[in-house]
Amino acid sequence: MANETAFVATIKRYLKDRGAYCEKIWGGGFQSAGIPDIIGCYRGYFIGIEAKVGNNKPSEIQKAKIKMINNAGGFARVVWNLDEVKELLDNIDNYIKEVYKNE
Repeated sequence: MANETAFVATIKRYLKDRGAYCEKIWGGGFQSAGIPDIIGCYRGYFIGIEAKVGNNKPSEIQKAKIKMINNAGGFARVVWNLDEVKELLDNIDNYIKEVYKNE
C-alpha cells in the first residue's frame, strides 16, 4: 500500500463488508495521544486498528493503547496488511464460537 490514508480507506471498506461499524480517528490537540487510527465494533466487541505502511513502527503510546484495549476485553492490534485485519476479525469470530459452543 502506497500510503497510510489509502490503507486506512481499504481497511474501512473491508470492515464494513464484514458487518463492522468503524470510524477513522483524526488526531487533534484535544484528543488523547495514541488512540488507534480506526475504532469500531464487530459482532459486539470493541475493535481498534493502528494502520502502518512500509517500515513505519507504532510509537510506545500507540502500543500501550493497543494493550489497554486488549486488557479491557476489546480486540486491537497494529496492522501492516489486510490479511492481519482479516485475522483480527476471524479471531473474534472464533472467540465467539468458543464462548457459545455449549449453548
